[in-house]
Order: sequence, then C-alpha cells, then structure tokens
Amino acid sequence: MTYNWQQNDWPNFQYNLSPETEDSIISFSEETALITGMLKAIPDKTRADSIIYVMVTEAMKTSEIE
Repeated sequence: MTYNWQQNDWPNFQYNLSPETEDSIISFSEETALITGMLKAIPDKTRADSIIYVMVTEAMKTSEIE
C-alpha cells in the first residue's frame, strides 16, 4: 500500500463519484444529523458522558484491529 503523498499525482487528486458512493455519503450525513439532534436534546452532563463513551469505545475498537 502506498501513502497518498507517495502517489505520482500527489497532490492532484481525482475521483469518480458514483451514484452508489453518493447515496452512501447522503445516508451517512442524514444519520450524523440525526445523532447530532439527539445529542443536543439531552442534558449537558449526559451529552458529555455519551461523547466520552463513544470516543473510548472507538479507541478500543481501533486498538483491537491493530
């Protein structure tokens, strides 16, 4: 695997946004907005605890992969 900066066309990236990719991006954006709305509706302490929980969980999942 090469890093982005090792590619011949660095830093002139090109991509082809297929309909499937665009649909995935839109779906992700909608889900993110829904989660953001839910977080704004809960009390500050609960929101902070929830964000910390998600960050710790993601860090643990990442370390499991490695």
